[in-house]
Amino acid sequence: MDENEGDAERAEREEARAHAGTDRVRDEQRREDGAAVQEEKGHHRLILTFTVAYNAWFQCINGCPGQFDLREVIYRCPTCGDLLEVQHDMDALRSRSAAAWMQLFKDRTHGNVYPYGSGVWSKKEWVVPFIDNENIVSMYEGNSNLLWADRYGKQLHVEDLWIKQCSNSHTGSFKDLGMTVLVSIVKQMMAGGVPIDAVACASTGDTSAALGASMSAPRASINPRACSQPTGYEQRRGPLPHGDRCHCSSQ
Repeated sequence: MDENEGDAERAEREEARAHAGTDRVRDEQRREDGAAVQEEKGHHRLILTFTVAYNAWFQCINGCPGQFDLREVIYRCPTCGDLLEVQHDMDALRSRSAAAWMQLFKDRTHGNVYPYGSGVWSKKEWVVPFIDNENIVSMYEGNSNLLWADRYGKQLHVEDLWIKQCSNSHTGSFKDLGMTVLVSIVKQMMAGGVPIDAVACASTGDTSAALGASMSAPRASINPRACSQPTGYEQRRGPLPHGDRCHCSSQ
């Protein structure tokens, strides 16, 4: 590099290198996925179609044999009676590079193609990869801000402390993040012909608020809606705005 080269020229070179790196990641992403490109409002955006078959299922936390469909109504391992956990096809997920995943999530989050603007569904392949987009019920939950906690950081002797405040959400609770998945799975099951008469939860407030909000979303189309919770205004004020579509009763 020329020693007489000015700061502006060096900055331009660095910026060009950064763009070149981003372009390489995008190219890799297109090669891996066979993604097409569409023109929208003057900007190129990836149409998110995939050739890799991602999958997820329930499996016993103790390693008992058997895999169970996420759409199956099952609560415990039929062999040992212990809990189930969600497992993913990790080999399929590893077929995409870390850089390509990061670029994909960034492109989705910064766009408005439904449902990928959601902090949950922008990572659909890592959540419920097989669900149809038309059955996803999302209010674009997630992506809440990191808040700079300067004074609290000084108290803890932590330099430059930032806090993820998940209560900056539709119902004031992080449970919005999980409820979009539950309600979307229910809608997917109903679309597949599973007869579901009601969706109910036992809650101290947060869960029923998240359920009521998700059930009231225009894309839900699920009837009837029910959630049960203790009495008391502080606990009831979350579901109350959705009371016309969510029945709340004391237990």
